[in-house]
Amino acid sequence: MVKKWFNRNDAKAIVNIQLPKDGVKDDWMWMGEPSGLFSIKSSYRVVRGGTTIIPAETKWKMIWNSTVHPRLKLIWWQLERDAFPTEGKLAKFMELNNVYCPVCGEEMETIFHLMWKCTLAKVIWFNSSMGIRVDRVDVNDWEHWKEWFLVDNYRPPNISVMEIIVTALWEALAVCMAAELMVERMIEHVVFQSDNMDVVKAFSTEAERVINLKLVHIRRRFHQLCRRFNNWGIGHVPRRCNFTAHNIAKWEREAGVTGITHCNELDHEVLNDYIEWKRHAG
Repeated sequence: MVKKWFNRNDAKAIVNIQLPKDGVKDDWMWMGEPSGLFSIKSSYRVVRGGTTIIPAETKWKMIWNSTVHPRLKLIWWQLERDAFPTEGKLAKFMELNNVYCPVCGEEMETIFHLMWKCTLAKVIWFNSSMGIRVDRVDVNDWEHWKEWFLVDNYRPPNISVMEIIVTALWEALAVCMAAELMVERMIEHVVFQSDNMDVVKAFSTEAERVINLKLVHIRRRFHQLCRRFNNWGIGHVPRRCNFTAHNIAKWEREAGVTGITHCNELDHEVLNDYIEWKRHAG
């Protein structure tokens, strides 16, 4: 019926609307702002036909002034400047015996290949909540990729390039997964900690309107899980004071471990909350 009464683009947008698991009341939302709140500035931009593409002269300011962790800012900057020392890049300045990707070995190692075309990258993109099939997207560099992502019908609805980089969605999902684990283990008193302030504000507030619309349904799921606890709380902790979570993730990646890890399986230095863990030489 939707395809019958609406044109192709509108019908595609309608059927791709992600519905919440639980029944919720409809509400007025201004789609010109991520917060859903109307502003004169955003309405002026819409009337003038503004796009979400950020001009090159303001791109760097947005990167360094963003609220993401400094490490992610650096990675973002290196990606935009093509500054990663990949084999393909180094081969322009020196002789190398092998310039192919060390993961899949199928193409020359470039940052675009590692993050988009590599076999491992394809698996990650497809298994993400966006479910992108890389093989069906004909792009060859990041600028072309951003153009495709902003205008092509293949891209997920209502998600911009910059939202992928700075969104709190993934950290919010991690907190929700932690709550599910606590319920499964029948823990009654829980305190959650996150180094993402947006997630902490969204999950701890009782207000109906959340700052980031993409956190609304995850927040609802989180609060439903928290009803199973006798008492709970969530607070912000800086990354520099929360190295334990970072160290455990790093240790598991290097050890090739997945799933639940018990403390007695870890090096004692991994549990240091103030110093980043590094594997001993040898």
